Amino acid sequence: PDETAHFLRAAAVARGQLVPDPTAAGPGGTLPSSLVELTAGPWGALRGRPEASITVREVTSRLTHRPRVEAEVIVPFPESSRWSPVATLPQSLALLLARALGLPPLVHYLLGRLAGLAAWTALVWLSLRVAPGCRWTLALLSLTPMSLFLAGSHSPDVMTNALALLLVALALRSTASLDPLGGREAAFLLSTAGLLML
Repeated sequence: PDETAHFLRAAAVARGQLVPDPTAAGPGGTLPSSLVELTAGPWGALRGRPEASITVREVTSRLTHRPRVEAEVIVPFPESSRWSPVATLPQSLALLLARALGLPPLVHYLLGRLAGLAAWTALVWLSLRVAPGCRWTLALLSLTPMSLFLAGSHSPDVMTNALALLLVALALRSTASLDPLGGREAAFLLSTAGLLML
């Protein structure tokens, strides 16, 4: 239900707005009207209503629709304003690329989701590679329906869950070794913990 707010936050981060601005309705930012309209209109009507639908024609027309005039609007996204930009880094980078290429707003949204999924997949793969044991447990945990559902979204939980899994794998690796923790391993462990805290 709050993915649109996270999408708008990631779009603001992609435009260099790392700290939300105060607005009349709470923290937010200044964004192109086409991105804001994407989260409303026929798309917004689908949220929380499983009986609602949208036609294939509406989707395909949005995949190629580029607005002629792009107005800047101030939009609040208080649900996602407390998150650090690190939490939406993959999505924000994808939105930055989509903006640079002048892609339609719906493609922005979909690329952000794909970037989140790619980052989550890479971090889960890395977690399974570095874990000294319990790999099946970590794999099954990462493949739960809720984890997979979030992995392909704009939610900050994508990075939070993936970094937490990596931190657990690194901690298991450091405690399983009889040798003292090396400088490189300690730096990797501490940097993962730092990113997760952000």
